[in-house]
Amino acid sequence: MINQIEPTFDVKRALLLEKPLQETLHVQKTVSLAEALRQGSIGANVQVLVSDLPDQPLVFESWHLLAHPVAEGDWHALPYVAAFCAICNSATFFNAQVDKTHYHFTQGGIYNGMMLLRDNETGSYWNHVTGECVYGTVQGTQLKRLNTLRFMTARQAAVAYPEAALVKAQLNTAQNEWARQRDLPRLQPIPDYGPLIGAVLPGTISVEDLRLPRFEMGLGVWADQAARYYPLQQLRLTDNLVLERFNGRTLLVYIDPQSETPTAFFVESMTATWQDHTILLDNGVSVRDGVIIASDGQMRPAEHPNQLFQRWMGFSLTFPGCQIYGR
Repeated sequence: MINQIEPTFDVKRALLLEKPLQETLHVQKTVSLAEALRQGSIGANVQVLVSDLPDQPLVFESWHLLAHPVAEGDWHALPYVAAFCAICNSATFFNAQVDKTHYHFTQGGIYNGMMLLRDNETGSYWNHVTGECVYGTVQGTQLKRLNTLRFMTARQAAVAYPEAALVKAQLNTAQNEWARQRDLPRLQPIPDYGPLIGAVLPGTISVEDLRLPRFEMGLGVWADQAARYYPLQQLRLTDNLVLERFNGRTLLVYIDPQSETPTAFFVESMTATWQDHTILLDNGVSVRDGVIIASDGQMRPAEHPNQLFQRWMGFSLTFPGCQIYGR
């Protein structure tokens, strides 16, 4: 089994906040994503983050989660917390209730170059990728992962999930400016996070894995027995498409030509090739816009492994010793 994170939290390396830089988004309203597209209240190419929950997928505009790095609400009687770290570009989604305690979270600081969460109930700090409380009175408590949030365009999300609901939020001028400042460095090869984060970020990081540059972007995939990182640069060398074995199954990893972000899901195929913007598999199945299309033309659900479109520092420090595709 892959070892997750270092065994001991080093509080001396942590930037701990008692008051968040940006307030939590308390989700009060959702609308039909398909209807929002028809009415023009969201653009077709707007980047969204999708949580494909079984009851009904929930969709966030990535811009809103840049303005509010933490969002929480109740969805079909499920209390949830969504977190988006603009430093390492990871977006996660958890059940916010453990046993009978419903935790409410805010932005809590930085550790290992990634955002921490802080709960209002105990003032403890949580790893936003693993969902584990790493420091405080409930240290060791574990949130249940619902899934990770995947990047798509709004149009793609509506095609893949016709019943999806879009979170509505109104941002003021200051919040829009904050989102803009976080978005500018988010995917840069050498990001400029500004004087505050730039000054404290290196000191929060433990011994780094130097096999790749700290800020390399790629897709990290993990399962019980394996963790593998697919650098964007390496994927581009393979025509934006990889089909290989991962944790005993066949995994398709590709850079979507519309959203320009990598994604992965399990398939049953020996070969995969591009035809325009469509991936053709040798079993008669095709893939377009993040949707699996069977040979009869019907869409079928895709099975996604745990995955994060994330900087190398975040994935390698969460999964020490992970494999790197192409190495």
